[in-house]
Amino acid sequence: MRFGCCTTVEGLEATREAGFDYAELQVAALDPEGAESEFAEVRQRIADSGLPVEAFNVFIPGMLPVVGDGVDRERLDAYLDTALGRMSEVGAEIIVFGSGGARSTPDGFDRDRAADQIAGFLHLVAEKLDRVGMTLAIEPLYKTACDNINTVPEALEMARRVDHPRIKVLADLFHMTYEDDGFESLSEAGADLRHVHVPVPQLAGMTPCPWDGIYVEFLDALRATGYTNRISIEDNGGRFEDYSTEPKRALQYIKSEWA
Repeated sequence: MRFGCCTTVEGLEATREAGFDYAELQVAALDPEGAESEFAEVRQRIADSGLPVEAFNVFIPGMLPVVGDGVDRERLDAYLDTALGRMSEVGAEIIVFGSGGARSTPDGFDRDRAADQIAGFLHLVAEKLDRVGMTLAIEPLYKTACDNINTVPEALEMARRVDHPRIKVLADLFHMTYEDDGFESLSEAGADLRHVHVPVPQLAGMTPCPWDGIYVEFLDALRATGYTNRISIEDNGGRFEDYSTEPKRALQYIKSEWA
């Protein structure tokens, strides 16, 4: 089991000092539509941090939709090639496909057609993933962020529709809490569950949140499935106030409960 934290390039050293095994960045940190010279600077900063960046999230920006009549296939294809290439260069293994802004169904657009477009997009990505040896995990998002693929079973349905060994699913306790997505879905996903996000756990001085009371239950359910991949802490809602101390405490809490 490897424990990571969603952070920024600027936060890599502090994340390493907190004791995490890896970092998870947003794809935008690599500026896939920007100059190679600018990426080279980011790549060097990642290398200098001494912390592996094994995962990336927010795969597709909202300005580059994969659903609707405004899909720019040529631009999207070029973006994918550059983004995947740059993630591969820094050693990433997992890409999280949440990207609510890019995959949400436009007003008045047919929802079945939207699902077809998402499946088509994932087929396109799958062909490219084989070349870089990475896996994509479909992230269920709560309805506030996206109108489709809101639960682990729905992500699993899409992954199995695409039916490619590099298209898998993610479980996120934050989103599962707000969508009443029962933890039995973790066992239903089985080996197709390839990545996990958890929000910041309840630490002394923090305001209680809806997921606090079921945090340990979630970890227990996850452990019961035999899951052994990665768990990333994602600071939903900006709960970390002191990044020099609180991520380390959060990591210690999760490790102790997992053990």
